[in-house]
Amino acid sequence: MATPFLKPLRVQGGTFFTFASSAKDISKTFTDDNARFVFSKYALLKLPKTRTPQNGDNSVVWEALDALGGGSSAGSAIAMGFQPPIDNNRYFSQAFQSYALNFEQLVLNSNNNFGDIYDETVLSTTSERIFWHFLKNINAIRWQDANTTNESVVTNRYREEPVMPGPTANYESVVKYLGDIEVINNISKGGQSYSEIYIHVPTSHGNTPLVLFKTEEDANYKPNETWNNASDYIFGREAGSGSGGLSNDAFYDDLGTNEYILSSTFGDTTIVGTTAWSGSGPGVEIPVNISSLDGVQLDFNPEDYYPIANDAALTTIDNFNASAMASDFEFNICLLYYDTYDVSNPDNFARNLYGVLVIDDYENGVIESNLKNFKKFKPNAVTKLNGNSYGLKLNLKFDTENDNVGVETVIREDLTFGMDLFADASVRLQESADMFQDQKIELINIENRLTSLEQYYFSQDTIDLLTARVDALQSGLNNAQLNYEDDTTLLDLIRQNSTNINDILIGKVNVQLTYNTDVIQPGPGIAIDNSVPNQISIINKNQGYYSFVPCLNDSGHLEYGIANGDTPGSTADGNDLVLGEYTNYFRNIGATVSTINDNLNININDTNYKWKQGQTFRIVFADDIDLDTYTINLKTDSQNVKGFGNYGVLIGSLTIADLVTTKPIIEITCVNEVAYTFYVDVIK
Repeated sequence: MATPFLKPLRVQGGTFFTFASSAKDISKTFTDDNARFVFSKYALLKLPKTRTPQNGDNSVVWEALDALGGGSSAGSAIAMGFQPPIDNNRYFSQAFQSYALNFEQLVLNSNNNFGDIYDETVLSTTSERIFWHFLKNINAIRWQDANTTNESVVTNRYREEPVMPGPTANYESVVKYLGDIEVINNISKGGQSYSEIYIHVPTSHGNTPLVLFKTEEDANYKPNETWNNASDYIFGREAGSGSGGLSNDAFYDDLGTNEYILSSTFGDTTIVGTTAWSGSGPGVEIPVNISSLDGVQLDFNPEDYYPIANDAALTTIDNFNASAMASDFEFNICLLYYDTYDVSNPDNFARNLYGVLVIDDYENGVIESNLKNFKKFKPNAVTKLNGNSYGLKLNLKFDTENDNVGVETVIREDLTFGMDLFADASVRLQESADMFQDQKIELINIENRLTSLEQYYFSQDTIDLLTARVDALQSGLNNAQLNYEDDTTLLDLIRQNSTNINDILIGKVNVQLTYNTDVIQPGPGIAIDNSVPNQISIINKNQGYYSFVPCLNDSGHLEYGIANGDTPGSTADGNDLVLGEYTNYFRNIGATVSTINDNLNININDTNYKWKQGQTFRIVFADDIDLDTYTINLKTDSQNVKGFGNYGVLIGSLTIADLVTTKPIIEITCVNEVAYTFYVDVIK
């Protein structure tokens, strides 16, 4: 398998890099019924800023990758790969592809200097150890021996250098937080199979106060090993660029021999001060400090941590994260781990690094560049500061098998948070089911009783209504009897009606009809004139513009100051215009200045009247305005109907290029009242 091609970091949505070794472990589960692959842990890191180190700090220096192996002032492939224009989104992916992933492929597919090939029977992969080898060789991380007095219960454990706060700080810790993956959702449907990995950082947690490391050597990764590639290009590739536009050049510990080199011993925490070279010859010297520690892995075992083992209140790293020793922290990278083991031999177990999630992109600068950070606040009982939490979800696609359709949710039984949620949900669900069953029986009983009562029961209101109707019928009957007491009365009425109808038909009688005009009422924009008896005139009151809109600012006109319109409802500079019925007109006059000092936000308040399709709103600037480089932003939805927040619907934005004169007339037309879509026209 060749080294994969990478693309520059995505500017949105994060970027996830997977190690090839994990794919081998996944494939084992397809062919070996005893093999298991379970996502288990994660770690949050803060990769330091990229710049020339100051006071010996651990700023990232990409050119330091070959500093221990012969980087020179004559320049190198690495130096040539990191030339201006500065783009650390490309630099990160280039270094990770051409160094870390290429290193892994060379280990998996070639012989080392001892003539050994990769041993597939060893469960522990080289991915994590290569990752820390990569970080230390770019000057990002350094270690020292952990103190067995108050840091580690066991020997041969390591921790990062102490953090030195202040303007002359020379080290900032990289690993900020260790956590457990508690819920995994494995989905397979529609020919697609993937896993949803839920990463949860609780509100109550701060950073992991102490992070321990250990070293591991095995047949595939041991002291004094080297791997050599005759090609100057990444494994399995030729000259050129990959699909992502990155160079195919390979980066090594020693570019002169194309070798990756491991330390002579895995327990050596010596720091080597050396020089990296930036640019092509003669190049610029960059002093860096590279740790000699190799074979590094994170220690997730809480029993190895002295503060946990010697505190009865602490039993897990989760407890440690929630303790008083934990504090606020920032992070920008997440490492995802999985456990692999044999069901028939559970002791044959390993925890390996699956991949690296870079959560956001770089903010590039000339002097220094920062990978965007996310701040985690721990609740503070003294200052009453509320904490925050984070939830990350990774969708990892493994295959496209379509013979297994369904959803499987895995909740790890060894984690209190996941089990508490699962157990509590189960109890609540059972209680709800019991309650619904009891309520159903009770409702059936009530329905039966009501049906029985309705068969023979009348309310007093019903009896009164029936009595009134009987009285009305009796009265009508009595009147009819009086009218028709005489046998000829009905015939006389018929004859009289017949005579009158005939007279009307031949024009002998002048007919005038009287109508009840009170039933016709005026509506919005319509007036009813019934001053002439028996005559109705319908008059349209809407003469072009129906609503002359007020501005709710105290000044009565739009304000052009800093942050104007940013706070709708403010009587100083909220810039609220009240939407009326039908056509709307607002004339902005009386502004004391013409220069716009910030983006002009105009908020149209649709609380009293909602937008209707075809409705228009004209805004006239009677005084000159100087828009310069700013924009006019028209906003609405004061009641958050669309769910984007109050005034969260942007009707449209206008720049100086959209305006024809310094006294523009802007007209808004509602196109779709449900979707809140509009046309914005500049009339002049």
